[in-house]
Order: sequence, then C-alpha cells, then structure tokens
Amino acid sequence: MPIRQDVPDPVLLMLRMSKLNAHSSQTIDFMRFPLIVGIVMIHCHIESDSLPAATCFINLFHIGFCRPCVPLFFIISGFLFFRNGTSDRTTYISQLRKRVPTVLVPYLLWNILALIWYVMVSRGAIVAKIPTDNIFKFLQYIFWDQLGEPCSFYYEPPTTPVDYPLWYLRDLIVMSIISPLFYVLLKGRKGIWVLGALLVCFVAGLGPHISGLEPVAVVFFGFGAYSGIHGLDPVEACGRPTVFRATAATAIWTALCVASVSGPTAFIRERCIGLGILCGVYALTCWASYMTDRRARIPALLTSSTFFVFGLHSLVIGPWRSILSKVIIPDTSVGMILLYFSLSATVTAFCVASYWLLRRICPPIAKALTGGR
Repeated sequence: MPIRQDVPDPVLLMLRMSKLNAHSSQTIDFMRFPLIVGIVMIHCHIESDSLPAATCFINLFHIGFCRPCVPLFFIISGFLFFRNGTSDRTTYISQLRKRVPTVLVPYLLWNILALIWYVMVSRGAIVAKIPTDNIFKFLQYIFWDQLGEPCSFYYEPPTTPVDYPLWYLRDLIVMSIISPLFYVLLKGRKGIWVLGALLVCFVAGLGPHISGLEPVAVVFFGFGAYSGIHGLDPVEACGRPTVFRATAATAIWTALCVASVSGPTAFIRERCIGLGILCGVYALTCWASYMTDRRARIPALLTSSTFFVFGLHSLVIGPWRSILSKVIIPDTSVGMILLYFSLSATVTAFCVASYWLLRRICPPIAKALTGGR
C-alpha cells in the first residue's frame, strides 16, 4: 500500500524506502551487464549500401533496441545521487567526493590508455590529428572532445573524449557538478512540469548539443534526480512486474523501433527513436524487475566486469572486426548479420576475460580502472 505523504512517520517511511531500495538494487544489478552488452552492440555497428536488408536489420539494434541503455544508466545515476531526497552543502560535497575515485579517476585513466593504444595501433594516423601546439587543445582532445564535426543525428553526441564511449562519464561528471540546479528546478510541484518539458523536447529533438550537457544526459539524469528528490523508487514506479505488462511495453517498443528504421521521413524516424527510448526504458525495467522477483541473477563475474567492459570495448572493436571479417565474410545479408552479432559477442567476451585475468594478476589496477566496483 502506498505511503500517504501527510503521515509523519519517519520510521515507517524508512522501512518502506529500505524495502524499495533493496528491490531496486537487485534490479539494477540485474540490468547492468545486459545494458553494457547493448552499448557494445551500438558501437559494433556495421552497414553496407549493397546489403540494405541486412543494414536495416542491424539498425533495429543500433538505433532501436540498444538506445535505451545509456539513458537507463543516467537514470540510475541521477536517482542514486538524490536518493536521500536532499541537496544541502554537506550532501553535495560528500557526493562529489565519492565520485572522484568511482568516476573521475577511471575516466582519466581510460582516456590515457586509449590515447596510448590508438597511437600504438594507428601507425601515426591518430598522432597526426592530435593538436600539439597548445596544451589546452591537447587536453581537450583527450579528455573532453575530439573537435568532431556536428552530428545530424540528434540522439548521438557529436563530440566525445578519445575513448569515445566515455562521453557518458564526461557528462555524468558535469551532471554531478550542476546537481544543485537539478534540485532547484525539480523539487516541489513545478518539478513534474520541468521534467515533462525536458521529455517533450527530447522526443521532439529540441535542444543544443553541448559537450558535457548532451540532451540525453540532462533529460535522463533529470528523470532519475526527480525520482530521488521526491522519494519515488524508479523501479517500483513502473508498476507490479508482470509478463503482460512487460510484453505489452515490448510490443509497442518493437513497433517504434521498426518505425525508426523504416519511417517515411527522417523527422518521423527520429521522433520514433525518441519515443522508442522512453518505451524501451520502461520495458527493460519491467523485465528486469520481473526477473529479479523470480530470483534470476546475473553471474557475479559479469556484473562486476560491467565498467571494465565499458572502458575497454571501443579499443578492441577495430582489431576484432579485422580478425572476424576474415572468418565471416560479410558479402551476403546472412554473413553481415552473423558478423555483427559475432563481433558483439566476442568483443564482450574478450573484455570480460581481460577483466578476470587482470583482477587475478593485479587487483589494484583492476580496482582503479573500475572505480573500485
């Protein structure tokens, strides 16, 4: 039974929130590895003008089914940042301090490793692009953005640090720093209107791309922040986890994903992507909550390797694609689709195996690269 807001019983509220947080924690743990696999699948994208059917099928995952993964991580981060419902000075400083070893240090380490790796394997191609005439531009290239060209695809950041998936951490750092602004805008009754406006702008494709303030970061960190500020459990907010509820959401999500790759105009396709992300967030949370209720668990090794897979996978996609392309020739639709899924699976497996080996050989390094996770 939901707790009435006018019942001043802190003990009852604490017990209720403790129960919700425990369920959320298990659900979040269940989602972490599948979500990172989805991110790997985004970055393993391949396409061919001569194989439109295969390209269309792969795009169902690249711009459809896998797109809610990063937003879900932002929701989780926003909720955890504001899970106490307050944003006083002490709490703010404490939260920032916690994120130095868990977010900032791994962010710096992975980008440094990525730069070294790309310089080693590119045989000078990357070196030629690195600005060396100005230390500020050099650091900007590595840790902020690679001075990329504007991207016409609204739901993807046009600029990234040198380890490109880490734009998520870049924006998360900024979201954490400006978190008091989220608290001011989202607390009280006006919060739902602010959040609603953000969601409408996101679906409509409105809002500038600013490195560190990408629309997906602002909207979904804000979504999680709203849940934490108002004491709402984001998992329980999806309702009682049932097969019918999850299946119905998945059916709508699938229809939107199909429309996102086969819609009649670019405008309609992109709006379907935005709606599909929202629906996918709900569907994935429903399924994770349903599986958690039935005591399904992801192996501990996979869950603990999530952050390591996140940091490493982009560095090995290129070499793995070159190797697999010699085994699986992508000259037919079947071959191209098989290559895509094989690449996603083997890259993920390689990263997990590397994490397992590094954790056994040198635990301190593994701990530093994963933020102590």
